[in-house]
Formats: sequence, structure tokens, C-alpha cells
Amino acid sequence: MSPASSASDPAFWRAGAISMTIVMLVVLVFLTVDSLEVIREGGAQVPAYTVINREIGYAYDADAGYDKPVIGGEQLLFDRPYTELEARALIEKGKLVIQSRACMDCHTFFGNGAYYGPDLTKAWLDPAWERTWMPMTQQKTREGAMAEFLMHPETYPTWSRMMPNLSITWDEAVAVVAYLKWMSAVDANGFPANFGMIRTASAGPQASPEALAAHAGAPAAATGALTERQLMAEGKKAYLAQCAACHQANGLGVAGTFPPLAAGQPFSAAEPMLAALAERGFYKDGKIVEGPLKQHIDIVLHGIPGTPMPAFGAQLEDPAIAAIVTFERNSFGNHAGAIVQADAIAAARAGR
Repeated sequence: MSPASSASDPAFWRAGAISMTIVMLVVLVFLTVDSLEVIREGGAQVPAYTVINREIGYAYDADAGYDKPVIGGEQLLFDRPYTELEARALIEKGKLVIQSRACMDCHTFFGNGAYYGPDLTKAWLDPAWERTWMPMTQQKTREGAMAEFLMHPETYPTWSRMMPNLSITWDEAVAVVAYLKWMSAVDANGFPANFGMIRTASAGPQASPEALAAHAGAPAAATGALTERQLMAEGKKAYLAQCAACHQANGLGVAGTFPPLAAGQPFSAAEPMLAALAERGFYKDGKIVEGPLKQHIDIVLHGIPGTPMPAFGAQLEDPAIAAIVTFERNSFGNHAGAIVQADAIAAARAGR
């Protein structure tokens, strides 16, 4: 039979299609088996559920060329160890809670879902839980802060995209936190990209006065002092990164929880909060008032014990705190006029 007649024979094409299909099915089977070995619980890239009993870190792997989870020593979740069966049941429950509340309508997991809220693949590793949310929620552990936020998100508004109250119970919150901790231990081939290298105003070293001045478009003075314009520009950036989650971008706070920073605004909250503000000179006759500069610096540096106001002295360096205080005292309708330099923050740290 000539090549031309073979090409026109339907049986020739049928045999070729069948052969190609069989080959591809065999390849698919091998790929499936290989993938399952990698992605199943306890596989090469997905840890056993009992990893929730361990410390989980995230570090750059030079051989892989991306950040990978690092499993450390014992770090119990909610102060108790979980057996293999308990951990499996807890994480499965967490997954069901996430599905029942349609969390993927806003969030992404491993990049899948909606992009309205943050990706949650490595949410457990976010340093903000310890630096901001633990003091804000007055919880002693990362998992406690996460559970408290999940149950009462309306009490802790985050920017303009508030998480709705999904009527999550304590047991459900515990399960979701367990799921998120387990998920953070999954080797997702570096996803989200550069998560371990991201630095914000709340993480990593802060800029020097010279760097802040250069970034603001003008040289720093020989003393390292910044102009009002430079302080206001940097203060706004630091405020939005550090303070706006509670006090809001407009400085009006949240009624009953987080006080406004705008003088003259009415505010009511629990007595410990009001008493602390009044004692420091920031509350009078049911309204927020412009308090003393020294007390303002002290609040940002050391927080207000017994309230959601955390201490930023250990998180931020003097130039950043000086910029924040300057911005707050000259924004939202406030007209303090005075600007604060880094040396004033250093003096406050030293108790001068």
C-alpha cells in the first residue's frame, strides 16, 4: 500500500489515535502516582498533621532557589499536644469550617480563590500576629490572637476591607488556626513569592534619618534632623503601616474599641481605656483632646498596659517613631505645630 493510500485510510488514523491515547494515559498514570507521593499528607512536600505540635519557620534554601518551611522543635498549639488522630480530625474540621464559610470567596489558598483578601498560605508565619495582634487582642499567644480575631473580626477592623463576623465558635476557630499552621508547613515551591523577604515598617531594620531624608526628596541636615515636610511624608507611610488598622486611615478610630486621634472627637469605651487616656491628658468631658507631647511619645514607645494599645518601642527605631508622632499631632484636624526629631525619642527611651 502506498503512503498516500495509508494516509487516506480511516483505520490508519484510528490506530494512531488509539496508540497516542494509550501512551498519554500511561504518562498520566505515572505523573499522578508521582504527584500523589509528593502532595499527600506525610509526603515529600506536605508534612504530617502532627506538625502542628512543632515550631514552623521559613528560610531561604540556596539549593532550591526559594524559601522553604523549616520544622523546628516542640511548639504546642493552644498549650496541648495532639496525637496523629486528633491532629487529623482537627485539621479536617478546620478545612470544613473554611469551606462552609466560603473563605475562598475573599481569600486565596496556594494562589487559588479570590484576591479580595490576603493570601492565607503562610498566614501562620506573619510576624504581625506577635507584633500587632497579640497586644491588640490582649492574647498571650499567636494562636490565641488568631482565634480571637476569627471570632470577633468586627472588633478589630483591618483597613477598609473588614472581615465580616462569620459566627465562628471557639472550637471552629481552634480548628481553622490548626489548619493554617499546618498549611504554613507545606513546601509550596516558594509560593507566595518572596514571602520570607518581605519587610514592612513593622519588620526589619528601620531607615536612618539620612535615608528618610533622601527618600523624601531632600538632603538631611548635618545633625540628622528632618524638615516638617519630610517627617510628615514618612510619618504618613509609617502610620498607615502601623496604626491605621486600629485608628483607621482617617484617624477616627473605632467606637468603643480604638480611640480617634482627632482632637474634639467623642469617644466612649471600657473604663480602663478611658481612665488611661484621661490620666495621660488625652481625654476630657467625653472627648479626645490634644495631649502633652511627652505623653504622646510615651504611649507610642511603651503602649498602654491593660488596653489594646501595643508598645512600638521594640519594633520601630527612633526616626520612625518621631515621624509617626509628628504626623499624628499635625493631621486629622490636629494643629500641634511642633515637630519631633529622633533625638527626642532617644531621650524618652533613656528616661530623660
